[in-house]
Amino acid sequence: MSYPRHHINTDGRFKSDKFPGLAAGLVDINTEKERNWTGLLLIADAYREKDAELADDPRGVVYAQAKTGGISPVELTKWMTKDIFRHISVVEKSLG
Repeated sequence: MSYPRHHINTDGRFKSDKFPGLAAGLVDINTEKERNWTGLLLIADAYREKDAELADDPRGVVYAQAKTGGISPVELTKWMTKDIFRHISVVEKSLG
């Protein structure tokens, strides 16, 4: 794993630079569980224009974690797309 990053310390915990008084790990960004990857990548995309450094950190960690597991960036993108459409399908079914 490629720690530390700007917002992720050597223990792999998120640390805010805008609020240094907040404890590290207050925001859980667990990248070891694949089920979290889609959400983390969507958050990274949402923050791209607001705070590029913040956006790059979870994206970089997710891609590094995927690579460690033998998943290429192309495979990760395909997996993420399927996961998003699966969630949309569940929401549509619940709305009737």
